[in-house]
Amino acid sequence: MHTTSRNLIFVLGAALLGASLLLARPAAAFWTLFGTADAPAPQDAPLQVCAVPQLHDALTHLSQTAASSLPKFALYFAPDSSLYAAIANQARSCDVLLTAAERSAILLIRAQRAEPHDLQPIAKLPLVLFSADPELLSPSDLQSLKQRKLSSLALPKAELTPVGFAAAQVAARSDFPTAYLNGRIYRAQQEYQVYAMVSSGQVSAGFVTLPLISRADGSTEGSYWRVPADWYDELKVYALSLKGPQQATARLWVQALQDKPALLQVGGIEPLTD
Repeated sequence: MHTTSRNLIFVLGAALLGASLLLARPAAAFWTLFGTADAPAPQDAPLQVCAVPQLHDALTHLSQTAASSLPKFALYFAPDSSLYAAIANQARSCDVLLTAAERSAILLIRAQRAEPHDLQPIAKLPLVLFSADPELLSPSDLQSLKQRKLSSLALPKAELTPVGFAAAQVAARSDFPTAYLNGRIYRAQQEYQVYAMVSSGQVSAGFVTLPLISRADGSTEGSYWRVPADWYDELKVYALSLKGPQQATARLWVQALQDKPALLQVGGIEPLTD
């Protein structure tokens, strides 16, 4: 397991499942999980980029390889709902929001925390069926499911997140055979809960996005089946430049990612479909 990024996901899973929150390592220079209200930033302070955990490996890699071509930035990671609440309640200073939930960004625009034209889709997150067993699933076929090798299945709730809605679209298909799992299909609040349930062995497999189980070097955890792209609505990453003294710099940072999309396309993140 890739300790640097996986520890974050286990912490999030534990928090969402109501377990005690234990940080597995000291706070790094680029990110922290939870924070308090920030003091006003100095003029030369780095851009504060607040992002969902799926982007952890890609953004950390970006901070290490593209620092000279981007405005200076620092990273903070939390789930969509926590990011929205922190920004809306002014509990955290964020100059750029990177989210998988368009709704959160739109609510911030309606609250006049950003301008409508500053909301930009910049990448997509492929949906996968993930198992901690490295031999259970194949990226290209559904044989394990068809041969009834799964003992249980977890999905994020469809009404709560875009990933949950996409997973529900797949599970409802007649060519995704799950009737034999009757009574052993579990709904979680978030994608991170699904990851925690699968990684801990509580369930055999579950739906997550590919970056959640990927590393910047292209390797992945466990095994997975990649869901065909036409089986679900595209899952996008949105960038929102927020109002404040750093807004002009935030716009430049987002524009740089749009001009050079390959900068972010590591760790399972992919370009938008044309």
